Amino acid sequence: MKFAVLPSPSSSNNSERIGEITFEEYPDKKFSTPTYIVQTRKGSVPCITCDHFDELIGNLFAGSNESVILNMNYWDLMENPSLEILTKYLEKNPTKTLKNYLHLEKYPFFQSIRNVEFPYPTSNANEKGIYADLEKGRSKFTDAEFCNHTFNMFKPDIFIGIHDTNIKCKVNDSFGTSKQLKRAKTSTEKWGETCIKKRQELVDKQQTGIPEMIYSVFYESEEMTSLIPEVFQNNTDNIKGINFDIGHMDDLEKIVKIKESLKNQKCDLEKLVFFISGKDHPLEVLECVSRGVDIFDGIYPFTIAEMGMASMYPLELPNDNPEKVKMTINLRDRNFEKDFTPLESTCTCFTCRNHTRGYIHHLLNTHEMLGDILLTM
Repeated sequence: MKFAVLPSPSSSNNSERIGEITFEEYPDKKFSTPTYIVQTRKGSVPCITCDHFDELIGNLFAGSNESVILNMNYWDLMENPSLEILTKYLEKNPTKTLKNYLHLEKYPFFQSIRNVEFPYPTSNANEKGIYADLEKGRSKFTDAEFCNHTFNMFKPDIFIGIHDTNIKCKVNDSFGTSKQLKRAKTSTEKWGETCIKKRQELVDKQQTGIPEMIYSVFYESEEMTSLIPEVFQNNTDNIKGINFDIGHMDDLEKIVKIKESLKNQKCDLEKLVFFISGKDHPLEVLECVSRGVDIFDGIYPFTIAEMGMASMYPLELPNDNPEKVKMTINLRDRNFEKDFTPLESTCTCFTCRNHTRGYIHHLLNTHEMLGDILLTM
């Protein structure tokens, strides 16, 4: 993976930037930033089959070599496919990968450790490892086990190193005691270093298809900043980006402070891609872009579709009060019962080209699955 910041039009905010990510495995495709990585649930894009998703992406970037990156949650892979099933599949098909198992070979995989479907993390951590509440019960995974799964089984194109997500859960307007924060800082740096060293071992062995790493940081105060270990600060062969852990990002100005700290550590910010998880509302995304964030994930497109809504926010927002702009329309509303216009007249997606607001209103109110599918697309 390579990331390059591209020249951009003059802006009032120097933090905003556009860039391009390239992968050796996908030489004929480019991935422009800022970009949204598409959320998956247990290996599939919600409401859309693999074939329909291919068609949707093809229509979205018609005549272009642009594509998208898929987000895969680490905990999902523990249960579907289970580790046992995936192990058997890989033993029988040594040349195949998780992508082949899921029939999603056309897209790069981005493996994250936070499940963005929930407002707070489901994982807990201490010095011994990180815990997850799975369907089969609570399971513990050490940093060594995480590296084994990531490098030997899942083999994503990009992954976020294991880090402490638990203390960043906001409870009673607090983000944890200083003792919890120190433990989190120590654990995150220890686990991050384990991931870096394991990856370097594979590089030294000249293995191919090694996942690229994004290092996770958080910021509480000048003394409580968890950043890249000094020995790896300028090693962009091992660390390709920075993850701002959203569970701790109550104030987006912390992004700016973290970047300033990285600059003080003499890290080359032009070579690092910046990722934030869970900030997926259009206005939140714009705020993050203004602070130089390159990659986002989230479930906003799927959540509003499951609520029977279509995303209709304007590209030009009023300066006086952008929060008052109507971002969605509710297709369950009876006002759309006899509305035979498309959702958006200028949109060229399958839904807008072939179906009307009235038809989608009918599907939603008769509880037809097709309504969710069309709105998601």
